[in-house]
Amino acid sequence: MNGVALVCMIGAGVLLPLMDLVFGRFVTVFNNFITGAAGADEFRSGINEYTLYFVYLFVAKFVFTYGWATLLSTNAIRTTRSLRIDFIRQTLRQEIAFFDSSEAGSISGHVTTNANLVNQGISEKLGLAITAMVTFFAAFVVAFSVQWKLTLITICIVPAIVLSTSVCMAIDAGQEKEIMGIYSRAGRLAEEVFSSVRNVYVFWAYPKLSRKYGALLEEAAVVGARKSPNYAVLFSVEFFCIYSGYGLAFWQGIRMYHSGEITEPGRIVTVIFAVLLGAQALTQIAPQTVVISKAAAAAHQLFQTIDRVSNIDSLSDDGVKPEECHGDLEFRDVVFAYPSRPDTKVLKGLTRPVTCISPGACLLDSSSTLPIPARQR
Repeated sequence: MNGVALVCMIGAGVLLPLMDLVFGRFVTVFNNFITGAAGADEFRSGINEYTLYFVYLFVAKFVFTYGWATLLSTNAIRTTRSLRIDFIRQTLRQEIAFFDSSEAGSISGHVTTNANLVNQGISEKLGLAITAMVTFFAAFVVAFSVQWKLTLITICIVPAIVLSTSVCMAIDAGQEKEIMGIYSRAGRLAEEVFSSVRNVYVFWAYPKLSRKYGALLEEAAVVGARKSPNYAVLFSVEFFCIYSGYGLAFWQGIRMYHSGEITEPGRIVTVIFAVLLGAQALTQIAPQTVVISKAAAAAHQLFQTIDRVSNIDSLSDDGVKPEECHGDLEFRDVVFAYPSRPDTKVLKGLTRPVTCISPGACLLDSSSTLPIPARQR
């Protein structure tokens, strides 16, 4: 499925530069008719021929675009579903101490928000980015095949666009990763508050917790505000380079046409539109890479849990299992502290026997084994 989608993306990306080639021939046909170099019959024949080319290219573009969009969306849904299942499975394998640490984050936020970001990054946005890259290379192949010298003159705008895009996207990826971490902490705080809302209300803790939650959102807003200057530099440099190349190509193309180096005006139009199409394809890559960078940051948080090896794997079948177990249970010098508060000892040297009368029936049930000694101490 991915291979077919890749072929469709390549086909859709190649077709746009071919339209520029056909449009340049259109301009040549009109110019020959206006200057008297071609008669009315030849003019009609040329117009009909290139019009059919446009129709064929349009149909092929529609088929290829519909194909890769459908295939990528279907594959993204399946991948996201598998990712969510693996994340839930690995989360259930973790020891209890994992959920009391900041490493766990917001489970619901990971399953919903992060998985949705991954889905966006590997579906339509990925297809648009690949199609734009194919269009970029195909456009310059067409431009070089038509007039290599004019193409070399106008290609100077490409390095500036590539450099600005690379730097700005690297900065944006780091900022997006930082924002995702802040939102994860905020979601985890909200989960803890709602799970123990009675205690929060009884101890009148919700004003303090709401201020803490608001501080996390403000922290994310501050980091997000730093993204605006980055985008301003990115898009201003890109469009400045595009329109500068537009003016340079027209100026030099007309000079070469007057000197006789270019014999057909349609060649100038083809080179100009092909180079501009390639440059615009680079600008289309930038917004898609923003979404893809968000998806990468979200996937990184998901895979941190998926790849984590649990200290106590509850789903593992390893180890020796006794066929029968008889005897009493005894807590002996138990010292316990929550991982989030390691300096506060909840149990200090707890020693308490639990007599088992029969299998499955003990003197103290699971709900009273620890609370009773805790109240006594």
